[in-house]
Amino acid sequence: MPVKKISVSLSPAASAFVDARYSRVDGNTSGTISESLERYAAILERERADLRSQLSPGEMALIIDVTNGSLFFSYSLSLLWAEIADGCSLDQLDQKWEVDAAALVAKVKASGVAGQAALVDASERWWNRVAAGEQPPFTDLLN
Repeated sequence: MPVKKISVSLSPAASAFVDARYSRVDGNTSGTISESLERYAAILERERADLRSQLSPGEMALIIDVTNGSLFFSYSLSLLWAEIADGCSLDQLDQKWEVDAAALVAKVKASGVAGQAALVDASERWWNRVAAGEQPPFTDLLN
């Protein structure tokens, strides 16, 4: 299989993650990073599939709206529900999108950190499409 060669800089935490997983015998750091990313992508896809059946178009639109301009880090992924709660209480996004705020917050909390990571990732990808000039529908969030 052809591979794409790139240069990668790793944070100390990411470097430690890789170091704990790759074989020091063959030193296949690239393979370790690639496999880890493929596993992460599989987790996100599984979570998106689960969330597609749980979220309404209005809830997806609210999530996209509330994440516009937000930055999420590895330590803040599990706070997406708080971002949603703030967007509803401060900006009335629940009224704008005709969504039950408490029910959406409960769904997002129940999705766990993997589900919230999938939502954050999906939102970032959706906003990247907008930045590239596309006008994707809100319902494309979890595709």
